[in-house]
Amino acid sequence: MYLLFALQRANVFPLGDLAMVNALKEVKQLPKDTKQEELSVLAETWKPYRSVATMLFWHYYIQKRGIKFDLC
Repeated sequence: MYLLFALQRANVFPLGDLAMVNALKEVKQLPKDTKQEELSVLAETWKPYRSVATMLFWHYYIQKRGIKFDLC
């Protein structure tokens, strides 16, 4: 997340971020036991802008659950 928020890297896809991974599985209607390797292969199509996909999934996750979050 440091690479994404602080350094603003364009091609970050953090498979360790559970919110992002769970949102991806929800949106793509993937089984809950989908392996990280499968998610990584799916994310290859979003290169070199995987950070955009990450942010979209992350915001989907927090909005759907009604979590209040402010980056400022």
